[in-house]
Amino acid sequence: MLKNKNFLEWQKKGKEYIKNKEYNKSIEAYKKAISYNSKISSVWYKLGIAYKFKGDETQFIESYKKALSIELQRGSKEELLLIENKVVKQGEVKLMIVSFIIMLIIFFLPAVLIARVSSFIIPTFFIIVFCLISVIIYVTNEDLEAKEFYEYTKKKILKIKQKLVEDPANVSYWTDLISTFITVQNYQKVVNLSKVALVVKPYYFEFWRLRAVGYYEQIRFDKSINSCLKALEIKSNNVDIWQLLAENYQNKDELEKAIEAYLRALKIDSKDSDIQDGLVKNIYNIYERDKYEKAIDYCNKISEVNPNLEKIWDILGNLYVKIKLYDKSVEAFNQALQINPDNSNLQSNLGFAYGMKGEYNKAINCLKRALELDPNFYIAFYGLSQIYLELKDFEKAIKSLRQAIEINPKYKLAYSNLAYIFNKIGDFNFAIELSNQAIKLDPRFAKPYNHLGYAHFKKGDYEKAIELIKKSMRLEPDYERAPYNLAKVYFKLSNYDEAIRAVKKCLEININFKEAKNLKTKILERKNLEYKS
Repeated sequence: MLKNKNFLEWQKKGKEYIKNKEYNKSIEAYKKAISYNSKISSVWYKLGIAYKFKGDETQFIESYKKALSIELQRGSKEELLLIENKVVKQGEVKLMIVSFIIMLIIFFLPAVLIARVSSFIIPTFFIIVFCLISVIIYVTNEDLEAKEFYEYTKKKILKIKQKLVEDPANVSYWTDLISTFITVQNYQKVVNLSKVALVVKPYYFEFWRLRAVGYYEQIRFDKSINSCLKALEIKSNNVDIWQLLAENYQNKDELEKAIEAYLRALKIDSKDSDIQDGLVKNIYNIYERDKYEKAIDYCNKISEVNPNLEKIWDILGNLYVKIKLYDKSVEAFNQALQINPDNSNLQSNLGFAYGMKGEYNKAINCLKRALELDPNFYIAFYGLSQIYLELKDFEKAIKSLRQAIEINPKYKLAYSNLAYIFNKIGDFNFAIELSNQAIKLDPRFAKPYNHLGYAHFKKGDYEKAIELIKKSMRLEPDYERAPYNLAKVYFKLSNYDEAIRAVKKCLEININFKEAKNLKTKILERKNLEYKS
């Protein structure tokens, strides 16, 4: 016990001396540790590192040889344990499956024979037995393949280590050895060996790359990032390392850094689908966090590198809609359609953009084209309903929404908008029914509470109306229609202060809401008139 304690203490001192660049003291400390236990390969590696930093190449090589020899003598048991355990665990699971199948056959067969079941059941039983036997054969073959892989890997590792004993400074041997441990997913060994190999050749790109992979797979993203950056100092145009760096940043939720790294990778290989997908994913994430200007900037940079990325143009079009630059939105969607003219979603998005611009005929044509491409594209029917609503063609708007519901009976937005239209045309009972249907589909959906509240207002139940509209405002504070309707209710009740407060809230959300401005004027006029009287 004391011997082991002394070994650990001297090993710790050796590490501290290396950090302080006291290499002679470090060498002496590691030698002391070895005097207590000379069969630990890691301490020989560390002694070699101390010699390397001191500049003694001969002793460095000898220490590494000793470490490798120890691992060979022990058969590399500790580092092959993970592979062996995987095979054993896989075998245990497969044995359980096979045992279950055999038990099923043993107990089910007598039951079938005793029961003398129908001629239909007996053939079915034999079909099941045949399938189960096939599963047993498959599982057995897979188990044999795993064992063969283990034996092959074991021999490969030992063979590489034998070569390294003869030539510890050979970078190809170190690369093969570390890569083998990546294959068997022993990532701690990958990290440890890459550290050792980097002493052999500190500025060797492949060692830093392998080390970065090892840390990444261990979910140690900061360390993986540092290794990626070191690798890029050596070879700045390697697409794989830029991609790995991007994935590290992505996992740390540093989206802008991830996009910058993906962009560098895209400049090296603009056709790599994994890089494109990574960029799209991160742009979407920035978009969803309402960083529209930043997302637009990145989309433009990406399209400069590769102008044929349909998804980027689509995102760009939606971003321009968000910031109400509808001309640019139309331009972006048209760019996407030049790449893929038969995409129903792009046609629909272009239709929505034209609708926002007030070019309703073009909007209808695009949305109808989307439905030609995909007759079950219910969102296009919803888009048509919005255009017809703007044109005050309530009959066509209702028909389009009902077609959307026919395709997707759980489409809450269609029920909500139908409720809005039926409020418009004065069928408040049906509006209440439709609003309740939308709420049933999603109790957290704000808009139907507003429509429901408006219907109750028109039916004279003001208290209920206020309660429902306020709930809509709590669920979606930026929904301008809810405070507008609340102002109307308070105006009807002659509660002008509350009405003014509600209409101001509405105009804070949308300063250009014409109906709200008119209502505010009416409220102030009525309040002044009553004050004078």
